[in-house]
This record gives sequence, structure tokens and C-alpha cells, in this order.
Amino acid sequence: MMPNVLPRSDFPTWRGFAYYSIWRRFIERENAAKQFCVSEDASADDIHRQRINAGVCIPDVVLDPEEKTATLPLQQLWVSRCAFKPKQQLWVSRDSHEEDWFPYPLEIKEVTDCCTLLFTAKTTFPEDAAEGKWTLDLVHNDSQVLQWLHHLKQFAMKSDEVLHKLVIDDLLCDPAALRAALLPPGVTPCRTEVQEAAAFHGLNDRQTEALWQVFQHRCSLIQGPPGTGKTRTATAIASLNESRKRVTLLTSVTNLAVDNLARTVVRSMATGIARVVSQSYDDELKHRQDTRRDLHEMLYPEMVRRYLDSQDYQRDSRNYNRHIKKHAETVLKSKEIRTFAATCHVIGAQPEFRNAGNELVSIFGHFGQSGLMILMDEAAQATEPEVLQLFDCGNELTCIHQIGDHRQLPATVSHPANRADSNDISMFERLLCAGILPCIILQEQWRMQEPIADYPSSQFYNDKLITMTPRLYTNPEGFDWPGRDPVAFINVDSVEGEHAGNHGRGSLFNTAEARLVADLVQNFITVGKARPSSIGVVTTYSEQVRCIEGELRKRTLQVACVSTIDKAQGSEYDLIIVSFVRSNPNGVLGFVADSRRLNVAMTRAKRGLILIGDYATLVLKDTNNTWKPFFDYFYDKKVAVWRLLWQRFRDRESKDRGHRSRRAQESSCHCWVSNVARLPFHTKRCG
Repeated sequence: MMPNVLPRSDFPTWRGFAYYSIWRRFIERENAAKQFCVSEDASADDIHRQRINAGVCIPDVVLDPEEKTATLPLQQLWVSRCAFKPKQQLWVSRDSHEEDWFPYPLEIKEVTDCCTLLFTAKTTFPEDAAEGKWTLDLVHNDSQVLQWLHHLKQFAMKSDEVLHKLVIDDLLCDPAALRAALLPPGVTPCRTEVQEAAAFHGLNDRQTEALWQVFQHRCSLIQGPPGTGKTRTATAIASLNESRKRVTLLTSVTNLAVDNLARTVVRSMATGIARVVSQSYDDELKHRQDTRRDLHEMLYPEMVRRYLDSQDYQRDSRNYNRHIKKHAETVLKSKEIRTFAATCHVIGAQPEFRNAGNELVSIFGHFGQSGLMILMDEAAQATEPEVLQLFDCGNELTCIHQIGDHRQLPATVSHPANRADSNDISMFERLLCAGILPCIILQEQWRMQEPIADYPSSQFYNDKLITMTPRLYTNPEGFDWPGRDPVAFINVDSVEGEHAGNHGRGSLFNTAEARLVADLVQNFITVGKARPSSIGVVTTYSEQVRCIEGELRKRTLQVACVSTIDKAQGSEYDLIIVSFVRSNPNGVLGFVADSRRLNVAMTRAKRGLILIGDYATLVLKDTNNTWKPFFDYFYDKKVAVWRLLWQRFRDRESKDRGHRSRRAQESSCHCWVSNVARLPFHTKRCG
């Protein structure tokens, strides 16, 4: 059950109450979206139908705001999975399922009979409760939602005054107060010490400036565009902080991001890292031996378990967990560990949700006397409630620094109303755009060839990216590149499909694009002699990942990675093949409409980039202005990125099936060329 809404009188400032109200509503919506199957492309009709089909709601309910009751239709009770009891919270929303769908919370006081529910006196009914019919939904809250609400309340009511003002109040009108708020606690390293650390880690000028900035401010931002070495910068920061005998906490939203950061940072640490994991992730790692092997030595509480190996304690017993907590400080001090790595969810775990692996707050109480530095990687992918979990960790000497890139993947927000209210803007982006915190932008990129980096630099970073990689004058073999640059777009006029998932959710796939991806991979490996470990395939939908993997298995082909764009952020490969999937007459794009995903997809490639999609679908309803600038840019630059390979692909497929005549093939090609003529490129470029 969701905790009650706190009154204005409980908050010391009006701004604190407003901040609490905004983000509590965000959390309520996200909880509703998670429970009631609100998907990315779902319309209001889809949301209503999915909830009913899932059996977690009852439609055609009549509300009586005066009696504070709800009358349920008897016929719906027989098919619903809902079970009602006192003190249970429900969501009520309109049966008309308008586009601005938003549920209202109601709390049950008593179940008077099988068809009537009596709600508590404090329950506030919608203003139009007596009009029309409603839908009741059963609410299940997980620990994450309760954690978010707890830390939101703590921050808005009792947070540290300096951090409270930085995040909630606008200090831009008081420069003196802003400078005072950003002063770091304790003694800061001198410029010479910072330069020596930068030279040891091989940092460039901008990275060195970022290292200096972190130790001169209590809070700061580092924007790291693709390939600019933000992980190397984070490693230098953690290493220098460790040499000063201070505690460092490395964190991010996902376990994958934390693992990647921990693997890189541990190489420069003299005393090692404690990678703190939850019980569920610890169990998951046991089934992934390849991943666990390089994390084994740094896993906590695994290192404490090894200390207790000689004692006969059962893994799941209360006695065993109590001894892990008891000996944690002894083991960590004996190893002189001052650097920890954990997800925001593990850090924010409250005592009622903690297990043996979530004792961070008590550990920092012993180790963080000289101050705690929190480094958050991929901060632009975190929602504001996720970041707030970090503010209760540590003490008044705590410093918080966020590293990320708001021009890449945004925070994951499920509810359409939250996206409409711009609540998918991360704290990182909000503070950066407001100019509240100092920010260093890393500019020298060492990943991509210049032709690949040109468009992302122009479109997303105001031409500030400086390509430092040596220019290769030969393109990767195994593909007939349309020009001298290793960039190509292949137009595939096909039809997308949908695979039904849980509760009516579906993921999309495109079989034609998947087959073409397998064709390209086969050519790169057999003709171009490319190593499978140098090829990566990314796409926008998880079902397309499975479809591509199936096509590769049919041909006994392997590549380094086949994943969604969201999971590919942070990775890099010599060759990247991108499948955008969407192909429909209505121009519906879904995830593909987000320019930030295009940025991530393009910037994974080091030597060669091939993008596969349906041009007509991509530009038909390009409301976010994502694809028209892409095609216009390459047309203006006179770069031939278009290649008509679909003709050969279809011809070979027809020959294999043996049921298409030469005349039918010519007719198909003629129709295709007429479609190409409408593109911004000249027809002769498509030959």
C-alpha cells in the first residue's frame, strides 16, 4: 500500500513541499504503469484493454462520493483476479480511458459484501466521481517504489541544507551563496598533485580539468560524449581519492554499468574494491560463471563468506547473515578497502528491505569519517527519485559528482503522462541546463573514424567533438561501400511484425531486416576476413534481437554482441550494424523517433557503420525531427550513404525459393526504383 500523502505543514519550506508533490505523483504514475501494463507505444485504448485482459482490474464500477462506496458488477467478479481486503489501496480510473489517463488512489476501509467496498474517510474521490462508470485496479507495491518514496520524503523534509538548496532551490540569483554551497569539505589536493595523477593515468587537458574540478567542488557534473574517456576520468578520480585515504562509492542505475566501472577502476587500485550486490543479483551471478569470474574477488558479501568458511553456518539462516554483518568491518579493514561499487537501489535499501549484502550505510558510518565521495556513472539515465537515494548515504562531508551524457539514452519512464510532463529529464540534465553546478565537457574522442563521428558531433554536440583517432584510408572489406567513407544506409521496404508478450504487451521484429543483417555478417566474416569479436549488431526491440540471433544460428555465425540499443550504451566494436525494425504505412516510430537512440547507435562503431531501415516510415511522421536532418546532412555533404542492396537480397531469396520469374523480379525492381526516386538523393546514386 502506498504511504499517505504528507500535508504541507510537515515541510519546512514551500519549495520542499512542491518538490515532494511533483515527484510523488511521478512515482505513483510509474507504479501504475508497471502494474497496469502501460507500454511505450500503448494508446489509452490499449492501456484499458491490457489491464482488463490481465485480470488485475474490474470495469463498470459505480462510485458514490457521499457514501464513499464503490459498487462492483457481479459478473466481473467471477473473472477477475482482484481480491479486496481492509487497508488495501486501489487505483480508480475512467472507463472511457481518455488520452490523459491518470488513476486516483483509494484506500479500502471495509468490504461490506461481495459487490460493495467502503473507503476510508480520508480518501479523496475525483470531482466527477458520481458521473459515469469507473475501473478499479489492484495495486502491488514493490520495495523500489517504497524506497523512492522514503528517500523523497527524507530529502524534501530533512535533507542537508546545502544539497537541499542545490537541488530544490534556485541559487542562480545569489552567486555568493552558490559559491559557498559548492566549497568542498576538508583539504583539497594541490594542482601539482592533480597533474601528477593525470599524467599517471594518461589524461588529456579536458580530463585533467575535470579531475581538478571534482576536488574543488562539493558537487559537479562531467559530460562525457561517446569515446571521450569518461570511464578513464572516473578511474583517475577514484584512484586519487583513495590515495588521500578517503572513501569512494561508485554507483549507477544498472548492475551492468556498475560492473563495467568496477572492472576498469579496480586495475588502478592498490587495495581493491568491494562490489556490493543484492541477494537476487548474487544468485543471478552464480548462474553466469563467465561474468562472475572477474568479479569474484571483489564481491561483497562473498569476501566475508570466505572469511566464515571455516565455521558451519547455513547460507540462508538468520545466524549466518548476522555473522556476515558482524565481521564485515573486520574483513574490509583488513583488506584496507576504501572503494565500494553498488547500484542506486542497493545503496537506498532501507532496513526493512536489507539483506546481508545491503549494509552500506552502517559501513560508511565507520569508514567515512573523513568524508565520502560518490561518483555516479551514466547519471543522465537516472530518474530524479533514483538519484535521491544517494543523498541519505554518508554525512555532512559527502561529495556527489555525476558523470553522464544527456545527449545519449534518457531515463527510463513508462507512464505517458510522466513523459508529457518532461519528468524523463534527469537531475543531471536539469542541473546542467540551469547552470547551477560547474560542468566540464570532455571533447577529444578516440573511438570513431572522423566520417562516423561527423554527424553526431554536428547534430548533438555543436561541432565540439575533436576526433583524435588516426584516419584509415581503407574501409572494412566484405561490403561494397557506396563512397569513400565507411558509412551506409540500406533501405528495406518490408513489414514489421509484433510478438505478443505478457499481459498483452508486444515487442516488434522485422524478418527481412534480420535476414539482411545475417547476410552482411556472413560477407564481413567470409569475404572481409573480419573477426566475429569485432562485429556488433544493435537494434531497437528485444524481439528483433531474438530474430537476428535465430538467423545467425541458422548460418552458424557468431558476433561479439547482439543487443538492444539501450543495452549497448558504453560498448564499442569495429563494425556496427543497426536494425531499426519499424516499417509501417502509418509512419509510427516508437523508440526509433528518439534522436538520442540514433546517437547511441551510430557512436558504437569504430571503423564501419551500416544502418538498416525503411526510409518512408522514418520520415513520414518525423515529429521529433530525428531522421530528416540525418538524410539532409549526408545529402548536403555529398556523401553517398545510400546503397540499393535490397534488389540483390530479394533476387537471391527468390532464386532459393524457385517460384519467381525474371519478369516478376524486374517488375519488383522497377517499383523499388520508383520509390527510391522520391528520396532526397539522386536516382543515379542508388544504382
